[in-house]
Amino acid sequence: MHYSRVRAAIVYSALAFVFSPSLIHAQGFAVTDLGTLSGVCCSGANAINFWGEAVGESTDAILWSPRTGVRDLGTLPNGGFSSATAINFFGQVAGYSGAADGTEHALLWTTNGGMEDLGVLPKATSSDAYGLNDFSVVVGDSSSSTGFDHAFLWTSLTGMLDIGTLPRGHISRATAINDSDTVVGFSTIRRNSELHIYHAFLWTPRAGIRDLETLPGDDNSFAYAINQFGNVAGESLLSTAGNDHAVLWTGAAGARDLGLLPGGTFSVANALNDSDTVVGFADFAGSGGSIHAFRWTAAVGMEDLNDLIPQDSGWTLLEANGINLGNQIVGVGVIQGEEHAFLLTPNFHCERGKAMGSRYAGANAGAARHAPDCGPSQANIRGSSVRLGCKRDDR
Repeated sequence: MHYSRVRAAIVYSALAFVFSPSLIHAQGFAVTDLGTLSGVCCSGANAINFWGEAVGESTDAILWSPRTGVRDLGTLPNGGFSSATAINFFGQVAGYSGAADGTEHALLWTTNGGMEDLGVLPKATSSDAYGLNDFSVVVGDSSSSTGFDHAFLWTSLTGMLDIGTLPRGHISRATAINDSDTVVGFSTIRRNSELHIYHAFLWTPRAGIRDLETLPGDDNSFAYAINQFGNVAGESLLSTAGNDHAVLWTGAAGARDLGLLPGGTFSVANALNDSDTVVGFADFAGSGGSIHAFRWTAAVGMEDLNDLIPQDSGWTLLEANGINLGNQIVGVGVIQGEEHAFLLTPNFHCERGKAMGSRYAGANAGAARHAPDCGPSQANIRGSSVRLGCKRDDR
């Protein structure tokens, strides 16, 4: 295992140069349809690892690899549904599944061990996992119907630990963790019967929890991803205006507004890699509330990923949820009227908007179920149910 990590560090260092922002300025992408489980209408991808393996859901949690295609990871006993939210360098997968008692439980899936129930915090009845590092440390949140809802950190040695909330907070959720065990997420900072104010947080084992604050003039922020250098991606907004802006937090610059697509009014950053390339979703001029997936780099700014794929691909890329060091991107898009998980692979030898042709794994009909508890808070985009913060916050 130690040798594997040393080898991984060498490969990461090499690719950090090869895929530096200066080399991806004019990059286009080929599109791969990751398909669905047999007999299921649709799918969505939530994360991708170093090797290009992607995870998500197609009613059940799925794992896709270039060698085996899409694989059903199953559910906990009598669970009914599951979702895979994170995958690490070694192919371990974190997520959540329905449980026999009708609640949800966080899970860790491994090739040899299958699906492991990570349990719940002492005051809770449910849990969901959203982040996983290369040392098999899992983070998420654990809650109860009585109002308890706290971020957790789980290891095989300690089990599930409550990492608390920001001062005066009541609710917290951990969304991602890096290999230094630095955790990000969001927490309420005060609560009354009518108002929830959330702030993004960063937590370390030594220093505990710290408020990442918001962009100037905003009152809410949410952190969704962290890279190995401790840089964080998420969003900031003024709750009374609904003007979400994608944000990159760095130690040197603090919170940086990543802006909007041309003519747009909101943007949300879902993920970033170690080169600080950020992906997410945003609206755009004339969108009427629809969303497009975006990529942001310091060199270029925010770009609509639909402008970087073949114009005749048939795809509309709605949301980018994961990116690896090779700048492969996964997310959710619409193809032939149906919602499918996609994989974008960089094509360095093409002009913008004229990348290599797409591969399609087949299509059925319907809308993907990305978040079992989203309910009426889902946004209907062109007949598809696309989550806008569902399972990530309680706005």
